[in-house]
Amino acid sequence: MICAHKSLVNSASFRCLRAAALFACLSALVGCQTHNVAGTAIVSEPSGAAISVNNAIIGLSPVLHEFDFSLGRSQTITASVPGYFDTVMKVTSSTPDINHGKIKLILHADSAYSRTVESDAANHWITVPVDPRYTSDDAWRRVVDAVSGRYTGIETMDKESGYIRSSSAIETFQHPQFGPYRVRTRVVTALSQAHPPMYKVKLVAETDGGRDQWAPYDRVFTEDAAFIEELLIRLSEKQ
Repeated sequence: MICAHKSLVNSASFRCLRAAALFACLSALVGCQTHNVAGTAIVSEPSGAAISVNNAIIGLSPVLHEFDFSLGRSQTITASVPGYFDTVMKVTSSTPDINHGKIKLILHADSAYSRTVESDAANHWITVPVDPRYTSDDAWRRVVDAVSGRYTGIETMDKESGYIRSSSAIETFQHPQFGPYRVRTRVVTALSQAHPPMYKVKLVAETDGGRDQWAPYDRVFTEDAAFIEELLIRLSEKQ
């Protein structure tokens, strides 16, 4: 049985998986000489996926693996690639692909991944320096203008604290198995110090996973990343 699960959107996590996979491959090559290398070929589309069996990384596809079903009636294979939904397959000793010596896992592209990018501000505060020639009023106006230019509305705004919370930008995407799911982002700003003024900003990014339960999402829309760049420019150099 093959299932498509949530994509591995965290590139840093995938880099760790890839390093573990390469280590697993090397260990297999230099391990015990009496090890039986005959096994099942695991391939993926696209190739180069991080393959794990029962949550243990075994390598990057294509990779050979010898299944030992004496440990249990079934084993779980997972293929992960950034920008794609994870594909999971449960196999037993009677699974036809096992007997044929080859398992192919097809991963489906996650359209949300192509609409989003990594950002240091995703669910984390970052400091935005303010040109010392700006007055507090100048800096505040520029922050408000930048937020208003990206987001359709401002839910909360307080000049004294520099606090702004925008309305959410929401987009809907399609999961190949579980149907529609949503991603939303909003910006939150605040003064980190009043004199001289210095701001901090955070992009709150979340996904509902198609279950109406919002959870943190580690990527932001491309427009959010552009907003951060614009805000840095607006505040860091007096024009």
